Amino acid sequence: MANKFLVKLDEIQQEIKANNNKEILTIQDVCLMIGLSKSYIYRLTSERQIPHYKPLNKVIYFKRSEIERWIFKNKIHSIEELKTQHHFLNNNKKKISKSETLKKQNICTIQ
Repeated sequence: MANKFLVKLDEIQQEIKANNNKEILTIQDVCLMIGLSKSYIYRLTSERQIPHYKPLNKVIYFKRSEIERWIFKNKIHSIEELKTQHHFLNNNKKKISKSETLKKQNICTIQ
């Protein structure tokens, strides 16, 4: 019993390693890659929510690079990132307003 389990585990590990190098993926590959069910992936394809290809109008294929981009397309920024971005924007606004003020002063003195 334990031996069958180890053999199956080894098969799964080999399949995962093989899938890591493939650019063209099947629906099963995508399920393993991102951890979603096959039915949910089918639903995403039917709703055109996930990039995919159907060259024979039956079998669905995916490009690894497109799936990776799709996974990371709606980043939710951490609080620290938002604070940094807010600080950067505020500092740039101050610099812009100072430079605009200087430009206005220069224009006034030139005229």
